[in-house]
Amino acid sequence: MIINRLKLENWRNYISEEALFDDKVNIIYGANAQGKTNLLEAISYLGMASSFRTADDLDLINKDKQHFYLQAEAASATQGRITIAAAMNRDKRRKWVINGQPRRRLVDIVGIFHTVIFSPEDIYLVKGGPGCRRRWLNRQISQIDPAYCHMLVNYNHLLRQRNACLKAWESSPDEDNLAVWDAQLVEYGSQISLRRQQIIAALNRLAAPLHDELAAGEALELRYQCNIAGRENFASLAELAAIFQRELQRHSRAERLRGATLVGPHRDDIIIDINGDAARDFASQGQQRTLALSLKLSELELAYAEKGEYPVLLLDDALSELDDQRGRRILELPSKTQTFISAATLPPGVIQGTKWLVQATDGVA
Repeated sequence: MIINRLKLENWRNYISEEALFDDKVNIIYGANAQGKTNLLEAISYLGMASSFRTADDLDLINKDKQHFYLQAEAASATQGRITIAAAMNRDKRRKWVINGQPRRRLVDIVGIFHTVIFSPEDIYLVKGGPGCRRRWLNRQISQIDPAYCHMLVNYNHLLRQRNACLKAWESSPDEDNLAVWDAQLVEYGSQISLRRQQIIAALNRLAAPLHDELAAGEALELRYQCNIAGRENFASLAELAAIFQRELQRHSRAERLRGATLVGPHRDDIIIDINGDAARDFASQGQQRTLALSLKLSELELAYAEKGEYPVLLLDDALSELDDQRGRRILELPSKTQTFISAATLPPGVIQGTKWLVQATDGVA
């Protein structure tokens, strides 16, 4: 996957800007608050239909404007040429157009233009709560598997409906509606958990050798903590669905008292161990950063295995806190994928013979 051209209008501090990119390495450098991360965020947004920095898309519109507009021209080994455009106004009316065709459903947008972003906040993949790791997992599976994205959207909708039913239980109990939500929650939730089990097993196989190379022999292991089954592996979708139904029944009284669904993939976690110990508790900050980087690099390899091409890699200030060995490993990636690197200064150790496109951000507002 390669992005050749990007147009930005009223996107954060960009009023009207157009950039052309090299198909290997693009370094975006400049002082702080000049728009380096904003540029990478725009590229990532076109892939995921959401920001990796904010949950409120209104933050993306320039403070003095009423809408933003993004347009990118990209090339894919499996899809051919892609033109993708996104717009939103302050009423949160959104418009997506891909290859001239309007798209309205999230499942028809996510993953068409595939990106992987590594930013300083990714340290929370290791030290943060389960929600951080679920969001990371959902983003990457959705980009390689539209069916998963569809199941996740449906599951979250059903979860909101079921929770509303439970919250109103004391004043308005509704056994019939709850039974309907239960059946559908089991259907979608079981499929989500099974797919997560498969992906985490694949990521573990990919991330372990990558981390061994980056961290000079440290052993990384990823394990799936399934809230439904209470264990890492299960035999079949039917087995998992039966367990899910049984657990909902077992927690029925507690859920009605608390007004919330206590069982399901919305409560899953990913266990990250380093040398046999829980990384969240024992890894240093440097180790946590390297672990997060290993997970991101494994995303690249997983995407290639599942889709037959590498995503665009976005590295937001990723080299500033890495030692020479880890930095060199990152700088070798362009042989596989188009890479964007944001930096306050030009990074040392540029690979000889590699073509670099350097663009400075110097106050584009």
